[in-house]
Amino acid sequence: MDKFQAAALVILRNELPHIDGLIRHLVLEGLDVVVIDHQSDDGSGEAVRRWLGRGVLEVHERPFTGVWRLEDASGWLEEIAQRLDHDWIVHVAADEWPHPAAPGDRLIDLFRRADKAGATAVNFEEFAFLPDSPLAPGADPRERFSSYYFFAPSPYRLMRARRRDAGLSGRESAGHVLRGANLRLHEEQGVLRHYPLLSPEHLKTKYLARRYAPEAVARGWHHNRLNLNAEDLTLDGPAVRRLSRWDSRDFDRTAPVSRHCWEPGELTANRTCA
Repeated sequence: MDKFQAAALVILRNELPHIDGLIRHLVLEGLDVVVIDHQSDDGSGEAVRRWLGRGVLEVHERPFTGVWRLEDASGWLEEIAQRLDHDWIVHVAADEWPHPAAPGDRLIDLFRRADKAGATAVNFEEFAFLPDSPLAPGADPRERFSSYYFFAPSPYRLMRARRRDAGLSGRESAGHVLRGANLRLHEEQGVLRHYPLLSPEHLKTKYLARRYAPEAVARGWHHNRLNLNAEDLTLDGPAVRRLSRWDSRDFDRTAPVSRHCWEPGELTANRTCA
């Protein structure tokens, strides 16, 4: 009997619109779910706890001081990962929806293939979705948003999944790029659907008032979320593409961009493909 297991470690703060859809998705992908609630005050913690015993194994609460500290978050993830007995783990933010590139495939199968191939990590390509239609309360953004851009400022920048016992760490890169002597990337890459904004107004409540740890800013982290101006938000451009169906996996990779929609300038393809 195949006892291969994988777990998703989700860290969140005030992401109530995403909770139910995300956990349902991860369970259908064959994963157990462990949540770190960064002291949400919008009901996210209560929503997560309703899934205990139905896919969510544990909910851990960590204090929020008013300042975002990614290094602390990475440390929490690694601390909890070491206590699990799963073969693979994947780090997921609440507004992200990871899956394999091929239709009908599941994350548990992708990680099993990576493990059998001797790989210790899987990279994900990021496709950021735009709020191109109104989102009713309780609606799943995956079923409403079809416009996206391929965010690829550099290659192999989202090594979100790893073999748990490989000794790899992402603490030096804000959890994005894994490092360690046993790093062996799988040849297959996964897809990370990113839903950072639910509406133009959501930009203001989610990012404009955030404070980041000075030491993290000094390291170059959060650079595309500093000094934001709501007037810079762009929901269209030459690099924007649209899925024919919300659940299609037929992503266009011909126009990678190196800036997000809330940064100044057009959503235009990089000069060279990342």
